[in-house]
Amino acid sequence: MRDHELWAVCETVGPDSGLSWSIGECAKAFALAPATLRAWEARYGMAPSGRSTGGHRRYTCDDIQRLRLMTTLMDRGVHAREAAALALDLDADEIAVQLATADAAGMTQGEPV
Repeated sequence: MRDHELWAVCETVGPDSGLSWSIGECAKAFALAPATLRAWEARYGMAPSGRSTGGHRRYTCDDIQRLRLMTTLMDRGVHAREAAALALDLDADEIAVQLATADAAGMTQGEPV
């Protein structure tokens, strides 16, 4: 089971909260290796919105929602490239609709409800 803590925080505080997380925190939340997130950045453009003053990746709530959509689509059989393209093409409201649709269908992150 994946840790839902980061996106639960994002749903509570909203996208303009100014909160951000490290690559390690995001990787843990999505049960991925940090190297996977770096590869998705290089291959598919799934880069975080910001960097710390030291140059470290910082993932915002918008980034978390994009990653959540990408992983949800992949769990449903969509190829990573296609999932990333969709996640990058949609705005935050459209992503929320897509995730709500996945939740309503009874399957989020590959887990039956």
